[in-house]
Amino acid sequence: MIMAIYSRRHQRDEYIISLESTVPESVCLQRAGVRPGSYAASLVSRWYEQIFIDSLNLKDDFDRFYKIEYSNFAVYLHKRHLFSCDDIAQIEKEYLRSKVIIHYTQPASFFEDGIGEDLLQAILEPEKCHEN
Repeated sequence: MIMAIYSRRHQRDEYIISLESTVPESVCLQRAGVRPGSYAASLVSRWYEQIFIDSLNLKDDFDRFYKIEYSNFAVYLHKRHLFSCDDIAQIEKEYLRSKVIIHYTQPASFFEDGIGEDLLQAILEPEKCHEN
């Protein structure tokens, strides 16, 4: 699942990325169709780092540090991250089936017109692109 959420704090869309398994950088580069060592490959690698290294894995954060403090994942999302009730309901559904639930807060400017969201899905969840 890739879901855009509006951040009142940053006044822009951010993303929740829920995946059943992590995607290696080499697979992302291959799916993006970029040549190794090219400028495009460096952009995709930087983007990969922003998502999988620099962003917060909400599921891991809750399981490792906050499970004792908050009674459940929904309470953690509400009190710690101030997500809306509608967003929490959707994110909570992903908790048991997902290996990672990432809060991606640094989307590139090309995400604003929807093209970036399509690219994100094509690279991270290519099987879901064929479902639509």
